[in-house]
Amino acid sequence: MAIMMFWLAAIDVVVVSFFRNSILMSFKREVDMRLDLYNKGFLKKLPEDICISSSQIKKKECMLYRIKDGKYVYVNIGRIKTQLEKFTWTLILWEMALTMTIVMIVFAVFRRFSMKQKYTEDLLKFILLSVSHKLGNFISAQRVNLEFLDPDEPIVKKMKLAMDEMESDFNFLTETLGNISKNRDKEWVNLKKEVLGVIESLSKKQCDFELNLEDVGVRVDVNDLRIVLGEIFNNAVKYSNCKIKVSLKKKSGGVALAVSNRIADKPSNSGLGISIIEYISKKNNWVFSKKVKDSEFMVFLWIKR
Repeated sequence: MAIMMFWLAAIDVVVVSFFRNSILMSFKREVDMRLDLYNKGFLKKLPEDICISSSQIKKKECMLYRIKDGKYVYVNIGRIKTQLEKFTWTLILWEMALTMTIVMIVFAVFRRFSMKQKYTEDLLKFILLSVSHKLGNFISAQRVNLEFLDPDEPIVKKMKLAMDEMESDFNFLTETLGNISKNRDKEWVNLKKEVLGVIESLSKKQCDFELNLEDVGVRVDVNDLRIVLGEIFNNAVKYSNCKIKVSLKKKSGGVALAVSNRIADKPSNSGLGISIIEYISKKNNWVFSKKVKDSEFMVFLWIKR
């Protein structure tokens, strides 16, 4: 809006300048024509805005036009000023009306878009809640069914382990999706401490972490950061042989986090965790990338300081 107002003001200056030059040229032609008719006797009396005097005069809005045959020719520029002011005010009023109209149109379009976006968000939340409810019921039902089986059977143990992982992923995903849409103020945090906190929460997995961490701070949405770090390290632990390398360094005006692990022979999931990381990274203008090289999975996260 400010840019539009600036350009309208610039256009106004140009238009008013052209109009001023136009009416000055027209007024000059009119004065020359009337003086010529008066000198030739075709015009008995000059109009009130043209005055011929044998001496200089000082009168408001009277401007010396020229000196001819010892006579001073004065013209009254009040008419020009009146025309210029009238044109300028008319132009300003029209542009104000145009600006208000554009603002109202933009507001109406934005409001309509916002309402549609809110409706879509509400619909997606409803679908998510419905799916979550159904999936939660399914997990609960399977847990009840497992209670009727022999807990010492190897297949039952594997099923319980798989059910535990599914329930953990389900709870984490539900909490994550509930927090993504919330807008929070950014604050300074120690990224090294956040990384160590996530690793400590995974201590029961008994994984071997090779750490190379610099003590650096960043200004971020702490909730988004913790979601991303949680997904990165959960995936590294879940789909590796629990030997994970972690590097945290200052780089290119920001902070670079690199996590790599050997890919274990385990079935992969749908990749939803990576999608969540990519979404949050894009939302916060972070740079996230991943690659696989020689059976090693690597992820990189760059956050501007």
